[in-house]
Amino acid sequence: MAQQGKQKRAREYLRVSADKRGRLESPAEQHDVNQRHAGENGWTLGEAYAEDAAVSASRYSRKARDAFGRLVADIEGGAFGADILMIWESSRGSRRVSEWARLIDACADAGVCIYVTSHGRLYDPRKGRDRRSLHEDATDSEYESDKLSERASRTTAARAAAGKAHGKVPYGYRRVYHPVTRELVRQEPDPDEAPVVRELFARLAAGGSFKGIARDFGERGLTTRGSAKFPPRPFSPEHLRSMALNVTYAGKRTHRPNGTARRPGSLDGAVDGTWPPLVDDVTFAKVHALLTDSSRRTSRPGRGKHELSLIARCDICGGPLTVTYRTNRNGQRAYFCREKSCVHIPAADLDAYAADVMCAYLDEPENARQLTVRDTGPELDAVREELETARAELRDWRARARRREITAASFAEIEPAIAAEVARLEEREKRLQVPPELAGFADGHASYRAAWDAADTATRRRVARLLCQPRYLGWLKVGRSPVPGHSVPAWQRATWDFG
Repeated sequence: MAQQGKQKRAREYLRVSADKRGRLESPAEQHDVNQRHAGENGWTLGEAYAEDAAVSASRYSRKARDAFGRLVADIEGGAFGADILMIWESSRGSRRVSEWARLIDACADAGVCIYVTSHGRLYDPRKGRDRRSLHEDATDSEYESDKLSERASRTTAARAAAGKAHGKVPYGYRRVYHPVTRELVRQEPDPDEAPVVRELFARLAAGGSFKGIARDFGERGLTTRGSAKFPPRPFSPEHLRSMALNVTYAGKRTHRPNGTARRPGSLDGAVDGTWPPLVDDVTFAKVHALLTDSSRRTSRPGRGKHELSLIARCDICGGPLTVTYRTNRNGQRAYFCREKSCVHIPAADLDAYAADVMCAYLDEPENARQLTVRDTGPELDAVREELETARAELRDWRARARRREITAASFAEIEPAIAAEVARLEEREKRLQVPPELAGFADGHASYRAAWDAADTATRRRVARLLCQPRYLGWLKVGRSPVPGHSVPAWQRATWDFG
């Protein structure tokens, strides 16, 4: 190597890079080689500009390169304090032509030469031929970066289309890798975490709240998985909601090319994953409908203790009724007008009356039928299309059997599976047609009255909020007692207002 410039001072820029074998060249390894080259050229090597962590120089990177920013600022501001900038290779400086051009111009203006260690050559950006070589390296690096990005995008899209696992291992699953090649073999349920995910969906489908579930999980010592950077911590309601909208648990794989937005939990464009689901389609669809229903209040209390609080209204001023224990000498609950204290009524009396009216309404077959009439949506339309196809296939096989175009043995082997698929789709269609507030409410009960008596307060409030609106029963309003100074039954004071 040339021995000129023995008294010159050099500073280096260090960033983790990968060689063609995929091995990372650490900043320490780069520094050792740079120091040897500096000694052979008689340069004094000063303080390095080193990135704290692995970060790409590609234009596709979303991480800032703090050390590179300081380097350029120091050269442009006259604070570099050296004659030579040492870098491992051209792409270590930048894979963006615009950034590389700025660095070259800054070095040319400041009289700083650039030494590329892998080339073993010193470039003077004030010379036209050297500038051209450096710019060609920048163009080549950016082109190589583009090719890598396009290749990665194609690979990711292909893996998505095939339903293969991608990204971080979701809570509830674990991954098994080949012991030699380290290729992913399968993604399977984690025996400790999977039951937690299943319980989350089951409780949400039954009307549970995120706050209540998070509180219960915390009391039982259940925590997130944690990582090297973040220790395990109790589940928060927000974390549980994110999990409940993760289509991975339904055994589905989605792909968002180029960062395109998708509604959380949306199955649009989803394909079957190569891993077993933790939640069946019906339960996932039910929970998804509950969480994405536009009429659902995100502030719905998970610890609500009173069935009609903030649901029933004052017939005098229209304000909401809330609960107090002060108005009765025996300390029993009472609903009162929160705005102006216009009315007071024993809570147990109003709860019982409202429950009778709502359950009688639901137990009427015509009312129950009207409650299942909902606007169609993409998911319901898709289920109906699948159902019609399955029914047509079943009719075709039965017709062929009647015409004796197939043997009885063949029909006996084929028909049960198609009939089971029809039954599954019919059940899913039925559930998607029911308002989310009523989904699964009466399952396993002889009547809505029996379902109401067995339900918890949060579930009752959800049903009451649905029915106590003009579309169904009307606003439940409470007026003053018709006999001043005397208590009368709730049915004499309550009205159902459609206004």
